[in-house]
Amino acid sequence: HADADHNRCVLTCVGDPGALVEGLAAGIAAVAGEVDVVLFVRFRPDDPEPERAARALAGRIGALGVPAIGYGELGGGLRPAAFRGGGPEGLQALIDAGSVAPLSGPATLHPTAGAVLLGVRLPLIAFNVELRTGDVAVARAIAAALRERDGGQRGVQALGLLLAGSGRAQVSMNLIDPAGAPLHVV
Repeated sequence: HADADHNRCVLTCVGDPGALVEGLAAGIAAVAGEVDVVLFVRFRPDDPEPERAARALAGRIGALGVPAIGYGELGGGLRPAAFRGGGPEGLQALIDAGSVAPLSGPATLHPTAGAVLLGVRLPLIAFNVELRTGDVAVARAIAAALRERDGGQRGVQALGLLLAGSGRAQVSMNLIDPAGAPLHVV
């Protein structure tokens, strides 16, 4: 899925954990600097394979001289946004302060590839609502009312933004606890 409005491309790979690690490691080596987040989804809470695969991939990323930084289950439950504030300089400051330590690789961001955030988590639902307005303030107010951190629904992360392609406002949500915040309730 490529999305110019969100400035991202999301690739989903399904397969044997060992083959996934090999394929992802080769891909990351080929395009170092273009990969910022790699996620392994744990479909069964007691399945150890996603974490094993993620840690194996961390070693391969670190061997490229790129820090592999854990998030989700590999990073104390933190989400990628926790590492993005302040850009690369902000992430390096977190590493320098000792509040973030790479799972593998150097404690200094690679000069061109930066770092790769590597996570393991249960599935989530990404749900976006495009509004019939270009007023981003409306989308931000809705997002604030919905998201957990502002007193909204448990397990909901949301933000309001303007879609440059359509000129419309969007409420972009991640339901990180679909059982606690079912889509029909949100």
